Amino acid sequence: MTDDPESIKKNLARSGLYRLLSLGFGYPAAALRQEYQRSLDCIRNASVQASWEPVWSKLESDSAEDLEGEYLRLFATNVVCSPYESEQGAGPKDFTKARDLSDIQGFYQAFGFSLVASAGELGDHIRVELEFMSILCLKEAYFFLWGEGMDEAVAIVRDGQRLFLRDHLG
Repeated sequence: MTDDPESIKKNLARSGLYRLLSLGFGYPAAALRQEYQRSLDCIRNASVQASWEPVWSKLESDSAEDLEGEYLRLFATNVVCSPYESEQGAGPKDFTKARDLSDIQGFYQAFGFSLVASAGELGDHIRVELEFMSILCLKEAYFFLWGEGMDEAVAIVRDGQRLFLRDHLG
């Protein structure tokens, strides 16, 4: 396999989109808004279709107060929906939560992804899972950039993305 500029661009755009989504599930503090803007810029620079422009405009125009209010409404006040995968579904969670967290941690370890203790999130938080997918897309872009002899690495990362989406994030 030779370096493939289109595959590199596509994976960089996918990585930026996963990163943007990940940031969208965090508390919208000022530093997070700056990261959010950098992710938008990264996606634009990767030549994502112009049909996304209305979405970008809306995302950039939301005020900090609107974002904070919506975050609190969804995840803090009445918890409309839990951002933790292991809290989804009906029935007792004790066994399934431990199994899910263990499986997710296995994915993270297999691809060299580790949680920062100071971040204060469990591995099954949607923000963490989206960040992990962003990293996998970056890895795939890197392997394409590396070029010859990386077919197996690309296949492994693609398979990891497919399985993680199927079993967890999806």
